[in-house]
Amino acid sequence: MSNWKLQEGVVLEEIQGVYFLAADRKARKSCPYICQINELGAFIWTHLSQGISKKEIVRQIHKEFEVPAYYNPESDLDIFLKSLEKNHYIVCEADGHEIQNIARSDSDRDLRETLSG
Repeated sequence: MSNWKLQEGVVLEEIQGVYFLAADRKARKSCPYICQINELGAFIWTHLSQGISKKEIVRQIHKEFEVPAYYNPESDLDIFLKSLEKNHYIVCEADGHEIQNIARSDSDRDLRETLSG
């Protein structure tokens, strides 16, 4: 089971019906300064910030957005969570052990592989 921890210093903002994740100065060291997300993304972010489980978020999506019963939004939710994780807006905590997410450039990664190989 995975739990998600929001990057400290990232807030959800709405400006004239458009949603953004905005990072403060400290958080910008780990993630992009600003990222536009849609209404569903804002809904998911709000629920993540409340510590609501993935299963419950899926249930709430069905309820709030009146999606057809045959549609399972779990795969779309997974894609969104992976995108947030890739950009360091969230950190996955699998079975209570935090997975390290350190932003590194491709050249740094290549250098480490060269040195370790």
